[in-house]
Amino acid sequence: MPAYASPRRYMLTFVLCFVAIGLLEIAAYWINGRIVAQQQEVARFAQVADRQRTLSLRVALLVGEYTEAADPQVRVAKHRAISQAAQEMTRLHTLITKGDPASGYRVPESNRIDQIIFGDPIFLDQTLRLFLSGVDEILGREWSADLAELPYMDDIRAAASGSLSTGLERLNEAMRDAGDDKVDELEIALIASTVGMVLVIFAMAVLVLVPMMRRLESQTDELIDLATTDPLTGSLNRRSFMREAEAEFARFRRYGNRFAVIMIDIDRFKKVNDTYGHAGGDSVIRALTRVCLEQTRSSDVLGRMGGEEFAVLLPEATIDSARIAAEKLRAALEAEVVHHEGREIRFTASLGVAVAGDDDTEILKILSRADDALYVAKNGGRNRVEIDVTSPGGSDAGADATAPSVPT
Repeated sequence: MPAYASPRRYMLTFVLCFVAIGLLEIAAYWINGRIVAQQQEVARFAQVADRQRTLSLRVALLVGEYTEAADPQVRVAKHRAISQAAQEMTRLHTLITKGDPASGYRVPESNRIDQIIFGDPIFLDQTLRLFLSGVDEILGREWSADLAELPYMDDIRAAASGSLSTGLERLNEAMRDAGDDKVDELEIALIASTVGMVLVIFAMAVLVLVPMMRRLESQTDELIDLATTDPLTGSLNRRSFMREAEAEFARFRRYGNRFAVIMIDIDRFKKVNDTYGHAGGDSVIRALTRVCLEQTRSSDVLGRMGGEEFAVLLPEATIDSARIAAEKLRAALEAEVVHHEGREIRFTASLGVAVAGDDDTEILKILSRADDALYVAKNGGRNRVEIDVTSPGGSDAGADATAPSVPT
């Protein structure tokens, strides 16, 4: 019994594969989102660092203008601007060192970044605090012309144009490098997810589609075989044989290439069944099929017409070559010994031969004439070959012979 494809099994496999692809697609979408978010974080941090550097230069400039302003109103405006800028620098420094989880701003975990902010030799955190502390000292004192001479001013100018600016620039570079490393990791995961989807699709093709197509092709061949062949003998069934015979007749009518038909019927087959049972009869039928296939050409066509009756189509055959082929078959069948359940079965067959003629208008007429010749062989004593006398090249002798129905 052939194993047929299970739609439920293939459907389940398809569903599992598509679920896997869907999960990998979701993972890829999430990774893409993380890459974009990481790039946005780096951009935001770069803006913060650039803003901090700009503010430090602005504060240093404003402090210088404040200490040199003679107009009280100008000093008030400068004082207010310096205070606002210093507060903004404090806020930005908190973002740089601690982040802001509420707004989704995170400081990357990086030893290099920690070293720049808190470690030797830059000490960015300490440098910024000293810078802001100097600014507070200037703003906290009562204004006088001597403010410009205080050492705090030199520290503020030096930090703004030197150590603070350099530290912020290096921090920006470190942040970009850390972001690039994280993006690289995410891109590797994205590639892995994409490769996973490709592998799942490939596995689906190799493990599901290809076996399914092969199985369907095999089952199609089996169905075609069941529809065209006789299940007992493996030869063509009546419908398939008639299709081949019709095609051969069409070629004969078009090109004039004659062909012959041999009708074969096992003699006294009922007696074989009665003596050896139907299983013994089946063994005889299979033996007849094997002998016919062995004794005929590869271009000849064998078909089981029903019961113990067979037909052989001989393309490009004359009456003489068909007679020789039929006699060869008859002798081989007579010599065949069938072994069944420890017993030997011998049998014979009668054969009728007809060749396509110019007066034939359909294949059934040729088959009918071969069948008539077969019954002449039956009436003539069985185990013999008879030629249809009306076939081209057939003898006129016995043209009036009849073919009554006789027991097989």
